[in-house]
Formats: sequence, structure tokens, C-alpha cells
Amino acid sequence: MNNSRRTKIALAAIKSIDFDITNNLLEIEKLIKKANDGDAEFLLLGEAVLNGFSGLEWDYEKDIEVNAIAQDSAIMQVLSESCKKKKIGIGIGYYEKSDGFICDSYIIINENGEIVINSRRMSEGWKDPDFKDIRYKEGEALPLFKIGSSKCTICICGDLWTEIIAHRASQHESDIIIWPLYIDYSKEEWESTAKQEYLDLVKNIGKRTILINSIGVMPDSANGGVMDILPNGKISSEVDMFSTELLFIEL
Repeated sequence: MNNSRRTKIALAAIKSIDFDITNNLLEIEKLIKKANDGDAEFLLLGEAVLNGFSGLEWDYEKDIEVNAIAQDSAIMQVLSESCKKKKIGIGIGYYEKSDGFICDSYIIINENGEIVINSRRMSEGWKDPDFKDIRYKEGEALPLFKIGSSKCTICICGDLWTEIIAHRASQHESDIIIWPLYIDYSKEEWESTAKQEYLDLVKNIGKRTILINSIGVMPDSANGGVMDILPNGKISSEVDMFSTELLFIEL
């Protein structure tokens, strides 16, 4: 007897503003409501959208005091309460402070407002190559957790472009990779070459992959795009660039 249950998920490329956590949180609350109205059990958003991708100053004292967010912060408590109120889980990228370190992280909070997993980007591409402050730290682990009956892991942006991490992901126990990222291709670049490169990468890894970009408000920032990609590298469903519409899928 197959006891697996399908879980309805909402995905969105949210428009986020650098250094404006208050505004970004308001936008997230709106999407939580829309996802809930669409009977989704989880809402998944992109990389660092709570802060805005450029929402660090790379000045440690300023970032640790003002910009980075702890798991037990009031901001996270607001998200937790929203999840409990709407009975919906959320996955969201943010710049985390923990034990004196700052990380590019992705947190999963369930419908009861409880933290399920907190994953940290393992690749270094979120920082300028010349920036050497070791207090801005990468993670080491690929988490394993469940959404419904599906076994999931998280790879953040350049993780899947890093050969050793991509190999770990391909051999991982998970069935599904959640891939929050921030990429700033123009529509022309994306459609002509880059999109197929991303699909080919997923095909090489061989797992269903949920790709979630975000939308910036400054010139040359990210232009959005969300895709549910099958293990063979084919697109199951997608929302085009520049759109903040929800994509509903099932896991």
C-alpha cells in the first residue's frame, strides 16, 4: 500500500529591496496570504530575500549589529507567527548571524512555526573573491528533511556549480533539491544560452530541482524566474522572469 501524500507547494520570485527588511517582510506576508488562499501547504522563496541580496555592507561590526538576522530574532518570530496563523510552512533566504559568524542561509519553518532546518551556503560566490574576513562563513552540510512525504535538501546558488558539492547533491538521499538563487541575467541572455546551461546542470545531477530566483529593484539586479525542473532536465512548469506570480506545484 502506498501511503505517500502529495503536498501542494507555492513558489515565487519576490521583489526585495536591499537593507529594507521591514518592506521585504511585508511583501513576504502578502505572499504567505496568497499561497494560503491557494491552499498551499508551503511557500518557498529565493536566496537572501529577507535582507535583499546586496543587503550586507561587508563591514563586520555594522553587519553583525544591524543587518544579519539571528534564528531567534523578533523578525523570525514574526514569520513564525504568520506560519502558525495561516497554517503554512515557509522556506526563505536570509543573512544569518550565529555565534559571531555571518552566513548566507536558508531556513525552513513549518506550519506550527517551528524551525525544521537551517541550511548555509557552502560555495563562496556570495562574497567578493578579495574579501577574506573569515567571520563571513560558509556551511558544510547538506540537510535532509521532508516536505510531505518527499525527501528534500537545499543547495544555495553557486553550490550546484561547485563540482564537489554538486556530486554530493547527486549522491544525496534526497529526492528533491530546493535551489534558491540570485542570478541577474537579462531576458535575452537567459533565453539564448544560460537557461539551457542550468537545465543541463540539473540533468547531470539527475534530481528534480526547484529553482527560485528573486527580483531586485536596482539596475543590473536579478530579474526573477521560477522553475520546477525534472531529473531529465526538462521543465515541468515555470513562471517567467519579471513576474511575482505564484507557481503551484505538488511534491
